[in-house]
Amino acid sequence: SSGINAEYGGGRKVRGRQPLAYLDAVYFLRPSPENLEIIRKDFGEARDDYKNRLYKTGHIFFTEMISDEDLTSLAKSDAAPFIKTVKEVNVAFLPLEERVFSLDNRTDP
Repeated sequence: SSGINAEYGGGRKVRGRQPLAYLDAVYFLRPSPENLEIIRKDFGEARDDYKNRLYKTGHIFFTEMISDEDLTSLAKSDAAPFIKTVKEVNVAFLPLEERVFSLDNRTDP
């Protein structure tokens, strides 16, 4: 089973998350400094128990390219042992509202 984390546009914080240390988390987000910090905090310090982690493991899907520097930083963090997947999906979108987004794909009529 997997938990789902969502990032909302307009700087809105993900709220109401409770520890589900027996589930995997699926992250689908931009590789921004704020989002990378959220991932690090979700997994706390590398320990044998689930005490400081929100989720058992993480599967991260970035909506655009992550810099080599940020990827290296994530790989050296305490969260690294718990991250099982890191992929770049390259489907960047613009969140207009909580349930509306745009791919900003303009075509000439």
